[in-house]
Amino acid sequence: MPKRKRSIKGDGGLSRDVTVSKRAEEALRESEERFRKAFQSSPVGIVMTRLSDNHMVDVNDALLRMWGYTREEVVGRTAEDLNVWVRPEDRLNIVQALRENKPVSMLEAQFRRKSGELAWGILAATLVDMGGEPHMIVLAQDVTERRRAEETLRTANETMRTLVTASPSAIICIDMEGRTTVWNRAAERIFGWTAQEVIGKPLPVIPPERAEEGKALRQRALQGETVTGYEVRRLRKDGSLVDVSVAFGPVRDPQGRVTGVVSVLTDITERKRNEEALRIANETVRTLVSASPSAIISVDLEGRATAWNRAAERIFGWTAREVIGKPLPMTPPEKAEEVKSLRQRALRGETVTGYEGKRLRKDGSLIDVNVAVGPAHDQHGRVVGTIGVMTDVTERRRAEEKLNRTTAQLNALIQSSPAAILGLDMESRVTDWSPAAERMYGWSAKDAIGMPLPLIPEDRREEHAVLLKRSLGGEPLVDYETRRLRQDGSQVDVSVSTALLRDAGGEVVGRLGIHLDITERKRAEEKLLASAHMLRKTLFSTIDVICKIVEARDPYTSGHEERVGALAMAIARDMGLPEDSVEGVRVAAAIHDIGKLQVPIEILSRPGKLGDAEFAIIKTHPQVGYDILSGFEFPWPIANIARQHHERMDGSGYPNALRGEDILLEARVLTVADVVESMSSHRPYRPAHTLEEALGEIEQHRGTKYDPRVVDACLKLFREGGYKLK
Repeated sequence: MPKRKRSIKGDGGLSRDVTVSKRAEEALRESEERFRKAFQSSPVGIVMTRLSDNHMVDVNDALLRMWGYTREEVVGRTAEDLNVWVRPEDRLNIVQALRENKPVSMLEAQFRRKSGELAWGILAATLVDMGGEPHMIVLAQDVTERRRAEETLRTANETMRTLVTASPSAIICIDMEGRTTVWNRAAERIFGWTAQEVIGKPLPVIPPERAEEGKALRQRALQGETVTGYEVRRLRKDGSLVDVSVAFGPVRDPQGRVTGVVSVLTDITERKRNEEALRIANETVRTLVSASPSAIISVDLEGRATAWNRAAERIFGWTAREVIGKPLPMTPPEKAEEVKSLRQRALRGETVTGYEGKRLRKDGSLIDVNVAVGPAHDQHGRVVGTIGVMTDVTERRRAEEKLNRTTAQLNALIQSSPAAILGLDMESRVTDWSPAAERMYGWSAKDAIGMPLPLIPEDRREEHAVLLKRSLGGEPLVDYETRRLRQDGSQVDVSVSTALLRDAGGEVVGRLGIHLDITERKRAEEKLLASAHMLRKTLFSTIDVICKIVEARDPYTSGHEERVGALAMAIARDMGLPEDSVEGVRVAAAIHDIGKLQVPIEILSRPGKLGDAEFAIIKTHPQVGYDILSGFEFPWPIANIARQHHERMDGSGYPNALRGEDILLEARVLTVADVVESMSSHRPYRPAHTLEEALGEIEQHRGTKYDPRVVDACLKLFREGGYKLK
């Protein structure tokens, strides 16, 4: 502190001056001490940074805990040294705002702990002057857990939206004024109204005669009551009524206040129909008993038969006259105690069902029967005997034994099959999962059964939806090649065959799939394709070399094969030939004159008209070309096309005087292209004809020498398409 001037009032005045100064200094120390305690004990993290060099000069314990550092690791270092800021520009923006006297508070920023973990904090900052230098004080509160909770809540809300959307039951919410706020897809399906027609309006599903009841239910929910299992009828858009089971309760805001009602309505129309059918069945049971195919037998307290219907006569062989009033004759001696026990249980009021055992026929043979036995009562409810229903299950037992053997064999086949065998129900949940499926896809049977596994890759879902529709329509899918996902996320090439699974009534209850891993086969096919591509490339390179050799021997026809090939391809395409055939025409055109390798160069380049002997040598080149090319394996009949390119439709050509359809179509195309190009080009023995003269040649002999379809396509190219020989 600066020194004070001595007082002129004497020592007493000076003493007072010093006392005041001492007190001020003491107050300052106490204030600093209080600040220091508040600074260190604050639950909010605080760091003080000198702006001149960005060094942190002080930090409290709360911030050290937040960052995970010790004081020695922080004080004297910069935030950049510690790599605290996930986005360094956040700190620069804070400093810039403070220097512009803008407030900095409630700023959320991400920071990095010493462990490397990323966390979130809410920041406030201010500038202070300390010792004549500006310092920045930043207060930080860790809100990482809050952010995580918010993210968890967001995920939960998204999950809830998904559940509401996918729910098979109608989920409906209304607000305090009775307006609809939620109307899911199931509600649209069950009641017929779309969400757009309902949202923001009163519920349309309550029949007028049920309005008061609906209002009372809503009031119960608004008072906080939750009701489940309430069954009622509601309206559909088409005016029909639907039976629904309703569960409803209050919707609350974050403060717990009731803001509306949520209802879950499940269509129970089918269940109600079943209940009604059961009632009708009970009404008609007496009629069914009288005509029952099962034996219905009653016995009095002394064990004498009192009823023996026609089915009993048919099943056991004794007539009613032979049995009534006597002990039952069909119990084998070794089963006497067992039958006595069943009878005693029935006389005590117990009903026994599902019992299966052996019984005697009149002819001495044994049959398997299913027995249901219970007490018979008189009009006063007293037990007066027993009544039993016996069904002959001999054939069923034989069928079961056969089925068990077949099932065992099938299970053995499934267990040992190298193909993955899987069963799916109608909701695509796994019902069967073979060992090969475990190996192929990675999921164990324990994890797979009952789950809808994500086997379909994203880029195959549309394809799968089409195939599923076809499959459910009854179309079998055999050896369809596609891709499926493994548990580890990788994909596997599979051949899929599917069939529908039906219950005993013929109803489709699921699908059976057989998946065969064809990864290795696909790799082999890819290698084979690559090899074929290389061979094709080598073949075409060889053809190019041959063409250059032919052109080198006959410079006057240089470019002839290329021009003929281009024109022949254009004609073939215009005629609608398959692209593979077009490619064959191109290859044949490129080497159709290869036979000229055997013609002496003096003849090929001789000016003037050729003699008969010389022309005879020239005419050998198609056959020579065939002899050369027949030693090569082409995917097209190249050798025959080359041999036939001088044949004519009327048989006037050479070397074999072929006619009409005996000449390959590709050769007929090549012939026309060869004539047009040759006539339009200069030769040593004649000048070039005009294009119109060349076209006139093929037009004049259309249908005689040249195929009319080929001629028409060629003329169309030049006269309508503007084609030019290059």
